[in-house]
Amino acid sequence: MATRAQKRTDQTANVTEQEVLEMAQDAYWPKAEALDGTWTPPAVERVG
Repeated sequence: MATRAQKRTDQTANVTEQEVLEMAQDAYWPKAEALDGTWTPPAVERVG
């Protein structure tokens, strides 16, 4: 039976270093719109 750490390693084994860097950049680096003040929130959508 695989341990939790082994399962996590198996799930992430196919991710390349470049993909990890891109995900980290998307998650933590502000977009140009946020830096230059042109960002606007997305439109509100009614649900249900």
